[in-house]
Amino acid sequence: MTEKINLYLAHPILYRHLIRDWELGFEERFPNVNLDNPFYDSGDSNEEEAVNILDSTGQSIIYTPEFSRELVERDLEAIRRNKGVIAYLGERLSIGTNMEIAYAKAVYHKPVFIIAPETTKHKEFPLANHPWIQVHSNQRFNSFKEFENFVEKGGLEDAIYKK
Repeated sequence: MTEKINLYLAHPILYRHLIRDWELGFEERFPNVNLDNPFYDSGDSNEEEAVNILDSTGQSIIYTPEFSRELVERDLEAIRRNKGVIAYLGERLSIGTNMEIAYAKAVYHKPVFIIAPETTKHKEFPLANHPWIQVHSNQRFNSFKEFENFVEKGGLEDAIYKK
């Protein structure tokens, strides 16, 4: 491979610490892949402030229509700019994450990879088996490790560059 693979990292804000820890370790283990995390890599001070408020108080800020529009436009631009999307779905679902998945696949025709661990809450119908997730993803994984094995074996590169 000649260039670094840049992927947008879609995930619910409530999982930001779990995802950030995994992201940093993943990028260290796979230096040819860069994950673009909207909560930490956007460069937007308002978004960083919203995350800091949530971290310090446990309370989410109330988004104004202007802030919401800017946030969505910034996220969509990041999806367009990256080669694909890796999305994490856990017990706590997120409208934003699901919209990012749909836009990436249906509008921008980007490859989408889903990490959706089986959870107690969704045991009888795992998220990865949902028809909308199946249609809007190229590949689904039950764990971070399963995705990492896919990357290690060249599956990500093959999917991105359609080898």
